[in-house]
Amino acid sequence: MTRTIVFRPEADEEARSARRWYEEQRSGLGIEFNDAIDRVLDRIASNPLSFPVIYNETRRAVIRRFPYGVYFRNQGDTVGSPP
Repeated sequence: MTRTIVFRPEADEEARSARRWYEEQRSGLGIEFNDAIDRVLDRIASNPLSFPVIYNETRRAVIRRFPYGVYFRNQGDTVGSPP
């Protein structure tokens, strides 16, 4: 079962800001960052329980190659950013 990913506006803006920063560092790096985020989101959507619990019900998926993690809670058919 694939779940719907729901971002908090703050998380979405942070990802956009990081993409812009990486693109300023090297042309194409922002796209690579975005692709890495997309890959981990696909993994989260297909199997959210495979990621470790960090605090209470909040889980973390580490972004490969970039020093970022996606923090989320599994909420049945949706997966979202913790409050």
